[in-house]
Amino acid sequence: MTDHAAQHADRRRFARIRWHLLKAMHGARANECGGWSTGRWLIATLEYCGRDYQVNDADALGLLQDLVCTGYALEEDNREDISQPFGLEHLTYKITGKGIGFMNRTEAPDALIDDGRLIKR
Repeated sequence: MTDHAAQHADRRRFARIRWHLLKAMHGARANECGGWSTGRWLIATLEYCGRDYQVNDADALGLLQDLVCTGYALEEDNREDISQPFGLEHLTYKITGKGIGFMNRTEAPDALIDDGRLIKR
């Protein structure tokens, strides 16, 4: 596989993973924590999606940050002091109104998230 083809495959894979992360946040919106889910739990939900959806912590943080930066999710840092490492264990995420709209398909398709609506080329 050429470098260009491998990069394209990674972009597609990451777009599908973002979809599954947003879907997990959508499903957790009525949980006992007011819809907040730990980053570690969200990544653990990917185990049920298959081997192609496994990611390391650095990639997971980047993918979750993509959802935050595009307005689909909120992130909260729950470290109690600065000696605790920045990571999935101390970060929680919650879907936003925009994210719920995307899941309900009232928001336009987004190239960062493969929800099946974009034309595949």
